[in-house]
Amino acid sequence: MLLRFLQSATRNNPRYQLQIRGLVQGLRHFVSPGGEAPGEPFNEADERKVIHTVWDLVFDRVLIPGLDDPNVINGEWPFLTITEHGRQVIAEARPVPYDPDGYLANLQAIAVGMHPTALRYVQEAIATFRARCYLASAVMLGAASERIFVDLAESIHNAIAIPADKTRFQERSLRGNMRDRVNTVTGWCRNKRGQLNGEWAGEERVEVIDRLAHFIRSRRNDAGHPQDPPAVPTHEETYAALVVFPDYCRWIYELKRDLDARPGTIT
Repeated sequence: MLLRFLQSATRNNPRYQLQIRGLVQGLRHFVSPGGEAPGEPFNEADERKVIHTVWDLVFDRVLIPGLDDPNVINGEWPFLTITEHGRQVIAEARPVPYDPDGYLANLQAIAVGMHPTALRYVQEAIATFRARCYLASAVMLGAASERIFVDLAESIHNAIAIPADKTRFQERSLRGNMRDRVNTVTGWCRNKRGQLNGEWAGEERVEVIDRLAHFIRSRRNDAGHPQDPPAVPTHEETYAALVVFPDYCRWIYELKRDLDARPGTIT
């Protein structure tokens, strides 16, 4: 909610000057019955939570203490400045990893039926990202991606009508190394898009999924295989992967639900 308030405040006043008490008061009004996002009454526990969240956002490089204008006298704490990275985060129209509860709620809402194991890996990916453990975050997000690809492969297998094709697909998509398994799934989608529905019937959807799957997998492999020095993903790379992951899951589970509704029909 604090990120939503900052988005609104900076949109309405680009020169909005942050102070910790001003944030608390502004957020109280934001969620009041007459505010932009009316909700539960704002109490003393909520005030403490805002202060704790501000320090989380400082740790996450969204905010920094003090003003970034050296010509301002007494511009230290309790003033705050939104970083360039923070402006990108606040501009996002969807929940971001700095809001774990909102991010996970959005993920479950748009990727209906997401495998609980994949969701658990995503939770770990967010937690390790916020702790600046980018190697661990890349490995966890890669594991989540692999789990949902297995989900999709199983649905494709059940949707195939010809027994010999089912066996061949199963051998290639559910066994062996992950790169070949992903290529088998995306290759099948390309070849059968004339029998698929929605955006999966076009060329772009499978190409985007293919690129994202290999991007996530390569970061997972670079992070998870011993190297000297370790191939540590940057903060920005890890953030970007987490931001696009919900849409990636949504598209995959849209196809999975469609295939589950018509088993044994794809020739």
